[in-house]
Amino acid sequence: MPISFMPWIDQLSEVGDKITHERNRLAELLAKAERLEKDAGAIRAEVKADRAALVGKVAEHWSLGEIERAANAATQSLPVALACVEDERLRSVLMALDGGASAFDLLRAFREAGVIRQHNLLSTATAQEQRATIQRVLDWWNFGVYPLLVRLDH
Repeated sequence: MPISFMPWIDQLSEVGDKITHERNRLAELLAKAERLEKDAGAIRAEVKADRAALVGKVAEHWSLGEIERAANAATQSLPVALACVEDERLRSVLMALDGGASAFDLLRAFREAGVIRQHNLLSTATAQEQRATIQRVLDWWNFGVYPLLVRLDH
């Protein structure tokens, strides 16, 4: 199977074993990282399923109204409340992440919320549509990506 990591090294004239061995070592490390990401994805899927079961247990003891009030109160305690996200679709998707988002979850959220809703923002969108798109991107970043980066850095 051909190496897909830095394949151009094989095209260098008279490339030595030292270089190809180092590239292969790095390719193996990358493959290990990808396996770990798959394992993390499986763990996140387990958390998601168990979260659903936990929500079911919670619903046995509290009403939907009480749960919604608690969820709204929790978002109010964030440095900047999710209520500041004007786009309802994006706000809903971000709230559903419930503090457990991975990078893949945030990419899915970007797509699901339709953060960019027009394929050509530069030639066919109005100034208002462009501003709304920029606001959605900033909200996605500020309320989704940035908190994930802070969480992973600690």
